[in-house]
Amino acid sequence: MIPCWWRTPRRGTHDLAALGSQCKGIDNSLDLLIDRLDDLSQYAWAYRYPTSLAEPPAPEVDEASALAHMILAEVVKRLPPEVREQAGT
Repeated sequence: MIPCWWRTPRRGTHDLAALGSQCKGIDNSLDLLIDRLDDLSQYAWAYRYPTSLAEPPAPEVDEASALAHMILAEVVKRLPPEVREQAGT
């Protein structure tokens, strides 16, 4: 969201750490949270499509989901109010 808002060029990727690096360049107050994005990248691709990979255990999914929501909330807080309103957050 932040790279898009600031019109920073970005490429499509499932590598959340790469996307997070762009955000760090814009708002370094996100550094600690963005460093944890690498833990979530596997969920962006590994379990998205049917494969032979075993599904992760429920507690692991819950933990990853909580982390993703926490990071998203922090990113959204940094967007201008009119953008947050438009997004319904």
